[in-house]
Amino acid sequence: MTGLRWVGSRHGLIGAPGIPARDLSAEEVERYGGEAHLVSLAGGRLYEKPASSEIRRSRTAKMERPAAEDKMLRGAAEDKENETWETED
Repeated sequence: MTGLRWVGSRHGLIGAPGIPARDLSAEEVERYGGEAHLVSLAGGRLYEKPASSEIRRSRTAKMERPAAEDKMLRGAAEDKENETWETED
């Protein structure tokens, strides 16, 4: 099972009491009453099942992170250990 996508703001809704107004993971879907329950809230205007192509795209995007983003996550310390300095004699 996959998570659910939050679409409530598209309809001007702020959510249901006790349930986060954001995309939910598969674990959270079960915790908050299951897929059928969540999709039925507010006439089906709070959550929707993501299309299978969106699920594949999000998994691929996590696996193929651009090098620039990797550099930002590593931080300056890792870049400095490969740095070389020229000295004057």
